Amino acid sequence: MSGSQLKAPGFAGGYLLSGTPAEQAQQQERVLQFLKEVRDLTDIRTADSPPFRVRARVEAAPLKPGMKPSHGTLLLSWLAPAQWREEITFPGYSQVRIASQGKLWTARDAPFESVRAYQLEELINLRSQWTLRQGESAREENKEKKQKGSVMRCIEVKGYLEPGRELCSDAESLVPLATRAVASHLTSYEYGDYAPWGSKQFPHLMRAYEGKNLVIEARLEELALISEPPASLLSLPAGATAWDWCDNAEPAKALDKTAPHYPQAARQSGREADVSVYAVIPTDGSPQHLTVVRSAGPDFDASILAAVARWRYRPGMCGDNPITTETVIDVAYRLR
Repeated sequence: MSGSQLKAPGFAGGYLLSGTPAEQAQQQERVLQFLKEVRDLTDIRTADSPPFRVRARVEAAPLKPGMKPSHGTLLLSWLAPAQWREEITFPGYSQVRIASQGKLWTARDAPFESVRAYQLEELINLRSQWTLRQGESAREENKEKKQKGSVMRCIEVKGYLEPGRELCSDAESLVPLATRAVASHLTSYEYGDYAPWGSKQFPHLMRAYEGKNLVIEARLEELALISEPPASLLSLPAGATAWDWCDNAEPAKALDKTAPHYPQAARQSGREADVSVYAVIPTDGSPQHLTVVRSAGPDFDASILAAVARWRYRPGMCGDNPITTETVIDVAYRLR
């Protein structure tokens, strides 16, 4: 999976580190070592990990005001880095993803991925959040920050044409506490209630926020070993689509983005909006199957669809091989 979020019309660039080339190299080495220590502590999906099952109870906020929250479930059955089954279920929506034989198989009862399912996948993928990708740079913050009584150690990450994120862990234990989007309208993630899992630590409470609004809460109900995986675990559901895939693939990255046009009537009336678009990024990097999955009305929807259709990406990569991926693109139309 890969994600892309932006704020019209501005775009962020990477960091320029201060100091001599040798000092810059030392800064980057400290950041990379910090990221590795956090991943080593919390990543339970490694080659030497035993097969396990994760079951979580999920509550998701509605996309439109006045509607009730949705109660769903997440079930991840993991055998090896390239062999696992993930099931996400909400009322009126179900999705199954299976990694097997160098492919990622996906079946869902909708032609596109929902916003909340995509956010849930990002929420539980701590390893991806704490990995620098191609074109990203990072620097460690000098200011001390606290969250719920914990002193945090934080770094800032930026990439070409991509909004930045702040990664914060507990300064003493190094367990991740937050992944915060630099722009307030983008999705941020928080983690807590850690418990040991072998030599690792794993959060039993995970939350996603849009700004200050809690939109997803996932509480672990089970984290257990799988002693004898059923033969049907990796059986492919009917109608599943298959894309080339590998563990820890490089996500698609934007190379060229045209800022969406702010609808004139909305600007004159002072209307602001948040719009989300589902997109498939094929190996040629041109977004396909564009579908508005969070609407703000015909004028905003038409604006973002026209803009994204002209964007170009470096496709997702498995080593030197381009692969097809899917994403949900969030755009905030703001007058300020």
